[in-house]
Amino acid sequence: ANSTVEEFMLLANVLVAKRCLERGPTVLRRHPPPAPENFDALNHKLAYLGKPTLDLDTSKTLADSLDAAGASSPEFDHLVRVCA
Repeated sequence: ANSTVEEFMLLANVLVAKRCLERGPTVLRRHPPPAPENFDALNHKLAYLGKPTLDLDTSKTLADSLDAAGASSPEFDHLVRVCA
């Protein structure tokens, strides 16, 4: 249930941002990047399992590395994303 609520919150944020951009100049909030040490334990476990570790350089590389880490199965993908 929590992940469903989270998905709807993310979708709502995307839709509101698109609507704001359609209407002209606007100010959007940007979150600071996550602290790399927050991912140390997860990256250690991923490496132990022989999975790709998470690249925290940019939002894009983090998203791409999350996709790569969970590519083996939908269940593992969900687990990695919940832990991240």
